[in-house]
Amino acid sequence: MADPAYIVDGVLTDGEAWVGIATTTVSGTSTATITFTSPDDGSSTDWSQFMDLILISHAAGEAVGGTNSSYARFNSDTGSNYPYQWLYADGASVTAASGAAGASHTDRIYFDASPGTASPQPWGCSVLTMFDINSGKYKSAISQFAGDRDGAGMVGIYASTWQSQAAINRIDIACAVDYLPDSTFSLFGVLPRMVA
Repeated sequence: MADPAYIVDGVLTDGEAWVGIATTTVSGTSTATITFTSPDDGSSTDWSQFMDLILISHAAGEAVGGTNSSYARFNSDTGSNYPYQWLYADGASVTAASGAAGASHTDRIYFDASPGTASPQPWGCSVLTMFDINSGKYKSAISQFAGDRDGAGMVGIYASTWQSQAAINRIDIACAVDYLPDSTFSLFGVLPRMVA
């Protein structure tokens, strides 16, 4: 198998190169869950070679009014292993909080939209970075998000830890309601820095 373009004679030519792993766009009907899984096949998209993963999302939920929160879950872990801290603002107030590992999911990816009340429908975007995904330590992640919220915009940041020493090889992204068609999720792997 030939080396990918970012490797020349076994040397990474682009420091901290991002590698596109997969993109999923909801089409046809709404869907509640998006799943990314490592192929574990030694290919250029095998997660075992990456230091970090980055998920960029642009999405809307189908609920009318209220919030359409999304969350990420690693390796199908539904246990109480996701303590978090968060900070967000909506232009009128600022809120900060933290939670112990009692939550069974991670509120790290966040979308807030009221698509039934406006045209065009409001959308939310998020950049979720998952650090040291193959290390033998607990995994840290941070999400930066912004949502239109039907004209009452919200921005914020979530930080969380997955209390597991296992390598991340599966990410499930779910919404409190279904994601609308055209919601898009793109996953990138960050290779180790090998050049100055």
